[in-house]
Amino acid sequence: MISGEALIEKRDAKSKDIEQSLYLSISTYYAKFLREVNSNLSKANKAYGIMKKDINEDMIDLILPSQAEKLDDFFKIISPILLRGYKDSFESMGGTFSQKNTYIQKSLNIEKALFNNMMANTFLALRMSLSNAISANLTQGEIKEVIGKILDQNHTKAKLIARTESMRTANVGIYAATVVDNEVQGYEWVSVMDKVTREHHAEVNGERIEKGGYFSNGLQYPLDPNGPPEEVCNCRCIAIPLRKV
Repeated sequence: MISGEALIEKRDAKSKDIEQSLYLSISTYYAKFLREVNSNLSKANKAYGIMKKDINEDMIDLILPSQAEKLDDFFKIISPILLRGYKDSFESMGGTFSQKNTYIQKSLNIEKALFNNMMANTFLALRMSLSNAISANLTQGEIKEVIGKILDQNHTKAKLIARTESMRTANVGIYAATVVDNEVQGYEWVSVMDKVTREHHAEVNGERIEKGGYFSNGLQYPLDPNGPPEEVCNCRCIAIPLRKV
């Protein structure tokens, strides 16, 4: 049986490139998003000036792009990177990767739902802030500052998203490749034990389950897409496949 430390080292070597690619792509995406909204604001402000109309909340629909289209753009950018992460970890366990794998598809669908929620929160914050800014008669420059602060928050989250999702693709790939292996009978949770290890994961370290079971923290494996944020964000743990002896 491969040791936890060896499997973590093997996983991290593969996931580092995925993390960097995700971070750069997400950062670039939100920088472009900000430029687009600011450009729309300038065009809307100019149009209202030409029509000699007072700025009102109807302008918000001119400023904000389509939420559905922005989500679609976001997932088109990161989906190939996620799939590369799944493939790398899956094949590192000796399996033949297929995008149609049930666990890969399930993880991708859950990730898309998570990103959909993130995008919905971003648009809600933008819409509410723009409404307040217009009601307060803020200048175009001041409104741009309001928009910038909101989108910069997502830009700041890019590192957390990249770190979490790169680790998720690695762990999902390992699980998907081994859960169908008849020689694998279960899994052992291995935590990276240091001063930043969360208490729950220190407690579950070394715990073993049968294949198809759940660890005491409610997860099937570390970074399980069904897990709550407090259990999965920035998680560095791994589940070692336990083979029959």
